[in-house]
Amino acid sequence: MSSTWIDISNLKKPLKFNEFSVNFNTDLYNAKPLPNDIQKKLDNRWNELLNDDKPGRILYNESKFRLHSIDWKANEDDDSKQLILNLGLTDYKSFICTQQQILPDEIRQHIEEDHLSHPLGVGCLLITSDNYFVFVKRSSACIDSPHMYDIPGGHAEPRNLKTNSKEDIIEEIISSTIAECVDETNVDRNSLLVDSFFFVIVVVRNQTQYGRPAIEFCLRYECLSNYFTSRN
Repeated sequence: MSSTWIDISNLKKPLKFNEFSVNFNTDLYNAKPLPNDIQKKLDNRWNELLNDDKPGRILYNESKFRLHSIDWKANEDDDSKQLILNLGLTDYKSFICTQQQILPDEIRQHIEEDHLSHPLGVGCLLITSDNYFVFVKRSSACIDSPHMYDIPGGHAEPRNLKTNSKEDIIEEIISSTIAECVDETNVDRNSLLVDSFFFVIVVVRNQTQYGRPAIEFCLRYECLSNYFTSRN
């Protein structure tokens, strides 16, 4: 069976967690606006979801970084290449409406690649000291992929930025990845080997969600796997 994920980064080897860069430009990298009548129909679908009284439903809008594309910059000192993420802004509402929801053909036919939200997700393959991977099961209350097993992850949050500088955006991507590991698995932040074993391993797109992108890391945890099994 073929994977639903496509590797778009072509990394020859893992990158140290901070060995990537970003270009942030909302003029160049934001999604193209939809025709007014199509946008109105999507707004109506969003409002229907908000008004759904399903118990425990988790749904709210928030700004996200939009991955437009990736580039490579040659490093003349050691013949290596630097991964560069070209980022704009989008929001969760746009993702749900254009990439997660099943839409009738009369709406879907008007949504092209440049209209898609493409929020940049972050994920982390957490590895225990005895070489097990840690997975989490998504809540039934999630509108996006409920009940599915996944690695810890979420999104970097533009609202957390002090400035829109490259340095602050990179720091937010890194810190949000660590925070998702802590929040979703309840591990001790001090037990994560951030300084010695924390790498970028891939940038991928999810084919089942019209190319939804994510940057994925791997990170070692100094405790044994029974830390998780003993807590069930």
